Amino acid sequence: MAPGTLRTISVHCHKNGRPWSRLHIHYPHWPADPATRPPYDTETARQLLALTGELPGSKRGLEIVLAEHRRALGDLITIAERGLLKPSPN
Repeated sequence: MAPGTLRTISVHCHKNGRPWSRLHIHYPHWPADPATRPPYDTETARQLLALTGELPGSKRGLEIVLAEHRRALGDLITIAERGLLKPSPN
């Protein structure tokens, strides 16, 4: 994956960087149909965890982040059950 290429959602402050700024969810360029999105793999799941270390303050934002974590976990379980999950290089 090229540096700076988002494959999952991320949570950030506004660019002005004020400490009291609300956190917002940013989306990568995904297909309109969620069924056509590629499943999570270990690399994308790590990116999701790294980019959502802080949670948005709104209930809707929190639901979006938690739903994405649930989708990633489900995809990783499916991969593991098929025996396709590769061990981490760390």
